[in-house]
Amino acid sequence: ALPWFKIALVFMTGVIVGVSLETSAKRAGERRAFELRSLGYKFRSLSDRLKVCTTAPGWPDNARDLRPAILSVLASARKYGLWIPGERVYELPDASFLCEYFSSVGKLLDDGQPDEARREALSWKPFLDRANSKLP
Repeated sequence: ALPWFKIALVFMTGVIVGVSLETSAKRAGERRAFELRSLGYKFRSLSDRLKVCTTAPGWPDNARDLRPAILSVLASARKYGLWIPGERVYELPDASFLCEYFSSVGKLLDDGQPDEARREALSWKPFLDRANSKLP
C-alpha cells in the first residue's frame, strides 16, 4: 500500500471518530438539559399539589398519596447532585418547607440553570437543620 494512503486513512479515521464523539457528547448534554428541565417541572408540579396540604390539617398524612412522587423526584435530584431534605421533613408542622423548596429549586431547573438550582437547594439546608433542632 502507498504510504500516503495509510496517513490519509489514519487522518480520516481520526476526523470521523472526533466528529462522532462530539455529536454524542452534544446529544448527551441536550438529554441531560431536558432531564433537568423535566425534573424542574416535576418539582413545581409537586409544589402546587403540596400547597393544598399546607392549608389542610393533618400533615404529613394528608400528603400520603404524594409520598411516592416526592421520593421519586428527590432520588432524581440526588442523582444530579442537588441537596435534598431527608425524612425528617415529614416531622415538620406542615408542608410549607417542602412546598417552597420544590417551587424555588424547580423554577431554576425549569429555566435551565442547574448550577443556580444546586446553590438554591443547598441554601435550604440551614432552615431544615434549624427547624429539626426545634423538634423533639
